[in-house]
Amino acid sequence: MMLHTVAQIFKHGKREDCLPYANTVLQCLDGCRLPESSHTSLRKLGVKLVQRLGLTFLKPKVATWRYQRGCRSLAANLKLCAPG
Repeated sequence: MMLHTVAQIFKHGKREDCLPYANTVLQCLDGCRLPESSHTSLRKLGVKLVQRLGLTFLKPKVATWRYQRGCRSLAANLKLCAPG
């Protein structure tokens, strides 16, 4: 249950908030020896948490293809698109 909670924190939490704790969580996770466990659900949660920790350690990159917000006024947008 605790692994699921920590995985959800690293999923929904902000990177800046989780980053100071990521190294500690990774060391604790390594000490638990989850890959040697006979419980499939524990191994699955361990892998999920390691993946999310890895994403936390990566440098953030802004996507170049993201939507760029233009004019916020419909009337201004229509004037820009109207011919003449």
